[in-house]
Amino acid sequence: MEGYGRVLLLLSTFCFLVGFVYAFLTLRSDNAARSRMTLVFMGGGFLLQGGFLYLRGQQLGRCPITNVPELLAFLSWAVVLYYFVVGPAFRLSLLGVFSYPLVIVLQLVAVIFMPPPTEGIADFWRELHAALALLAYGGFAMAGIAGVMFLVQHRHLKRKSLGGLFYRLPPIEHLAQTIVRLMIFGFVLLTVGIACAYKMEESPSGAKLVLAYAVWAVYAVVLIVQQVRGLSSLRLAEVAVGAFVFQLLTLSLMGAG
Repeated sequence: MEGYGRVLLLLSTFCFLVGFVYAFLTLRSDNAARSRMTLVFMGGGFLLQGGFLYLRGQQLGRCPITNVPELLAFLSWAVVLYYFVVGPAFRLSLLGVFSYPLVIVLQLVAVIFMPPPTEGIADFWRELHAALALLAYGGFAMAGIAGVMFLVQHRHLKRKSLGGLFYRLPPIEHLAQTIVRLMIFGFVLLTVGIACAYKMEESPSGAKLVLAYAVWAVYAVVLIVQQVRGLSSLRLAEVAVGAFVFQLLTLSLMGAG
């Protein structure tokens, strides 16, 4: 069963890779067929991700978030989930193109370094804590991706290069609003996730809680400053990207959290 799970994750990664190549090659086209194919590749990869997580969970006897590669696989699944929820809601038509590279890299690392599964005792609060934290990280990841989209569009405006990709991107004001909403949503989930840690049968290590609180504090400060003083749209986009990079660094240190 372990081999089947790894194959599913690899096939999912390949599906996203093909989807990215297709989306990149057809970037200049503006038709319904391209949008449908993006959904097909994203949907296929998402189903394969779900198959991997299900099989891995059956092997472990609990939620598959027990080591860094599993966390990365779960995070990539969360990013694609947000794509399906956020893309239509916020009309971010190119969100898939910008999401593909992150998902591909996360899953390649997960496939390469995935260790054999080890059974353990399930703890509802521990798994809820980790799952909510990773879903929050997925929201922060989408905020970072929206930030990259903003920076790309800002660069086009600065250079007065208003053709091609520029006209496929959402308005700058719309992207700034999306970044804030995603940060707020992720922050709420992370807050609840951290609260769940205190209900766990075995308390997490102090180092892991410090790292979780560090991520929480970064986004808390950003949202407070945005609410009280207001950040320029450019600064907000830069902070969203930088905060997500910081989040990935802490995730690599937290392990199962």
